[in-house]
Amino acid sequence: MKIQTTESIRKIKNPSTEEFLDIWKQYQPFLIEDVAEHWDACQKWSNDYLIKHCGNNIVNIRLFKKDFLNDYKNFASEDGYVNMEKTVKYKEYINDYIEKEKGN
Repeated sequence: MKIQTTESIRKIKNPSTEEFLDIWKQYQPFLIEDVAEHWDACQKWSNDYLIKHCGNNIVNIRLFKKDFLNDYKNFASEDGYVNMEKTVKYKEYINDYIEKEKGN
């Protein structure tokens, strides 16, 4: 089987099942744009909404240094991590880490 390579990734919007399968069978990467645009998650889900509906759920978090994602070496070394794992309520995570970070 010969696979054609390309420098760019094909982007499609709202494909029919037939169009999707035709592209998929080419064994080439492609992006389906705007696929989740109509989902409730895109329309309703804000931090306030999620806190209201699942704020008391327990989540495990692990904190990283601020520049963690800037250097691939951090992924291979424990030095890239702030040595801190916690279990908190979802609302505490949002309020103490996400919203607090926005304020900085």
